[in-house]
This record gives sequence, structure tokens and C-alpha cells, in this order.
Amino acid sequence: LLYFSRPITPFQYLLGKATTVWIFLMAVTTVPALVVYLVGVLFSPGLGVILDTWDIPLRILLATAVLAIPTTMLALCLSSLVDESRYARFSWFAIWIVGFISANILAASDFQASGEFDIWTSRWACLSLYHVLGIVERWVFGLMKQPSDVIPYLVILGTITVACYAILM
Repeated sequence: LLYFSRPITPFQYLLGKATTVWIFLMAVTTVPALVVYLVGVLFSPGLGVILDTWDIPLRILLATAVLAIPTTMLALCLSSLVDESRYARFSWFAIWIVGFISANILAASDFQASGEFDIWTSRWACLSLYHVLGIVERWVFGLMKQPSDVIPYLVILGTITVACYAILM
């Protein structure tokens, strides 16, 4: 009853739906990662480890945002485009599976031609949302050799987020 007690804007409605998804995503990604960090700090020989790893909780939160915002917008967008949720689920899994398989097949064909197989540096990684998110999260945690290589992948995630938001509104 509280939900319908006063009029809400479309943005407030969207934010409410997105917050629900974010809570579930944080429950399976952020909370376990922070617990593992805290356990690691508690079992360390001294508290000096906090000075060396103070940025890890911030990186975990940033990685959660990188994962949660575009994927939530995509999921809400897909669900808003169809009447039955099974079509949205099919589209969701099709995007992930077809993108992943396509990127791996094309990267494997490059491997046969060049002899170097690394999907994370492949030119075909941009076809897979899984790999795009993985590359940006590698950058968040400081694991990329060339941090400037992440810019196209940030653009892809930003475009997905903005396009899905525009469709939702």
C-alpha cells in the first residue's frame, strides 16, 4: 500500500526496480568479496597489511558498480520489451552465450593463424559481454598491462547502459 500511496516518477520506479537487482547482485558478489578481504586481514600476522591493501575494498565496490549497472540496465530493458518473462530470459541468456561462443570461436581462429591465444587481449573480446566485463574488472583491480586498452570496453559498457536507460524511459 505504501508503494501506491503517492505518485512516483518513472525514474523513481526504475530506480526501485534497479535497486532490487543491485541488492541481489551485491549479496552474491560484493558481500562475499568483502568478507574474504576481512578474513584475510584478520588472519594476517600484523595490522600493517591494512596499509598495504586499503584500496581493495574500494576496488571491490567499483568492480561491483562495473558489473551491476550495465547488466541491470540490460536486464530491465529486456524485460520491458516483452510481455512474457520467458522471452526476456531467453534474450538474456542468448546475449551471454552467443557472445561468449562467438568471441571464443573467432579468437581461436586467430590463434590458428598467429599461434597466440589470449581471449583477454583478442580483438574479438568486444563481442562478449562476459569478456568486456572481465577486461574492465581486470583494469579496476590493476591487472592490465596497458590501462589505456580498457577505453573501448568502457565505451561499450557505457553505450549499453545509456541505450538501455533510453529505451526504459
